[in-house]
Amino acid sequence: MSTENVKSSGLYYSVIDGTFRRRVDEGTPGATRRDYEKSDGTPAVKWEMVVDSLTGKIEDMGIFDGDFGRTLNITLDANADGVNPKLQFSVENNYGEDLLKKFPNVDFSKEVTFRPFAFTDQSSGREIRGVEVRQGDVKHKNYFWDAEKKEALHGLPTPEGDLNGFTKDDWKIHFMTVRKFLIGYFNEHVQPKVTKSAPAEVTEAEEEEVLPTPF
Repeated sequence: MSTENVKSSGLYYSVIDGTFRRRVDEGTPGATRRDYEKSDGTPAVKWEMVVDSLTGKIEDMGIFDGDFGRTLNITLDANADGVNPKLQFSVENNYGEDLLKKFPNVDFSKEVTFRPFAFTDQSSGREIRGVEVRQGDVKHKNYFWDAEKKEALHGLPTPEGDLNGFTKDDWKIHFMTVRKFLIGYFNEHVQPKVTKSAPAEVTEAEEEEVLPTPF
C-alpha cells in the first residue's frame, strides 16, 4: 500500500524546490502558499500541500509529450483512501533525468520510496538536484556511472573532444544527447517491465530547467 509522510487526499504531484507539491484550494488545512510568476511575468499565487517523500508500488509509468514538455508519469498503488498518487517529473530537468539514470536498478515487484532533494554544494556553489530512490535499505545509484572509476557505463554518451574548449552550446548539445539516450533506454528496457502506459495528463508546468553536470 502506498504511503506518504503528509496526509493527503489528492492525486497529482510535481517537484518544486526539492519537494513534492500538490495543488489545492486556498484554505485547505496544512496548505502552503507559493508566490510565483507566470510565463508572461504576471505575479500569481498557488496553494500547495508539501510532501517530502512518497512510497508505493509502481502500477503504471511512461514518458509523454504534453503542453509543458516531456514528462515521466508514474502511478503508485492506491493509498489508504483508495486513491492512486500520480507523480510527474519533467525529463528536461535534473529530477527526471536522475530518475532515468537510477530506474534500471529498481525491482518493480517491490515498493519504491521517492524523495526529491535540492541543495547548493558549498565548495562549488553548484545546485544539486535529483531524486533519492530507495527500496528497503537499498538506495539506488546511477546505473550509467561508475563513481569510483569516474567512467560511463552501459553506453551512456560521453563528451567528445577537448572539454576545455567546450562552450555552453557544446554542453547543451551533449546534455540533449544524454537525455535522448536515457529516454530511449527507458522506453526499450525499463518501461516494458510495467505493462501499462501512464496517462499523459499533466496538471502544471514544473520549475525552470537547471542544466545538469555531465554525470
